[in-house]
Amino acid sequence: MREHQMKLAILTRLATGGFHSGETLGEDLGISRAAVSKHIKGIQEWGVDIFRVQGKGYQLAQPMELLSEKRLAESVSTRLS
Repeated sequence: MREHQMKLAILTRLATGGFHSGETLGEDLGISRAAVSKHIKGIQEWGVDIFRVQGKGYQLAQPMELLSEKRLAESVSTRLS
């Protein structure tokens, strides 16, 4: 998975709300906790505020609703290509 795709995968999980442990994120994505931390820092460089609480994990500072091609296609009558 490319680096930006990994960041988007982590961001997608964080957008579901609540705290997500670095260990669980790493296991789900097949990467180490250190790699998760590196990608979180990259996401923060995009301007996304993420809290880290020791013993709980990572959480978005503000709720976020991500758009996807599927959601957009369901919302409009014009075909997306």
